[in-house]
Amino acid sequence: MKHNNFRIESEGIHLDRARTMAEGIAEFGVELGFSPVEIAEIVGYGEVFFAALSKQNLAKANQAEVNVELKIAIKPARKQFSRCRTLIRGEAQNLIPALGHYLESVFLLGQRIPRRNTVFAEFARDMLTAFDNLPAEHPEIAMPAEPFEILRTLVAALEAADKTVLEIRALKQMATFEKVELRRRGESMFRRVYRRALSFWGDDASKLIQLGIVPKSEIWTKKRVEER
Repeated sequence: MKHNNFRIESEGIHLDRARTMAEGIAEFGVELGFSPVEIAEIVGYGEVFFAALSKQNLAKANQAEVNVELKIAIKPARKQFSRCRTLIRGEAQNLIPALGHYLESVFLLGQRIPRRNTVFAEFARDMLTAFDNLPAEHPEIAMPAEPFEILRTLVAALEAADKTVLEIRALKQMATFEKVELRRRGESMFRRVYRRALSFWGDDASKLIQLGIVPKSEIWTKKRVEER
């Protein structure tokens, strides 16, 4: 710790300060006029913050993992969709114009493939629905089922991966919010301990170090860094 600007320090330094302060307050809390409840809160804060930080880091790691799984699911689904479109276009060109136009219409061949994964999945589902309805609407049009069944499986995998990403993203956002709010309260608590300690011991007492507070003569400044 090089300064007492609690707001700008890293999460690691914040945690180190909290743990140091916990040990110091356990020893000097009564001397500094804190109540048993206040001492317990300050002493316990470091591990509460560590738990919140760990939860956020785990959520970030989980998000990175499911993002990879989603990317893996996207490519084959889109590739198979294009193959099915090629199949449909080939069939449409070999039918009488009325039936060819029918295929172009129900399979949305004139529309661009959506970029967003959720919209693409719905678009692919529309293709599969059109294929499923084809035997009843036009039994004279026969297309092989295998390409569409492959697409059905791949789209289901894409939808599952996309749903998981959204769920994990929500958990990460909640974990981040909880950590940010907890840290804000921690910084406020640090400032209170800092002011209380200075009012009792002054701003350069060696005992400040035991509270995770840098004495005035030890604070790193540009001049002091250059001297070192």
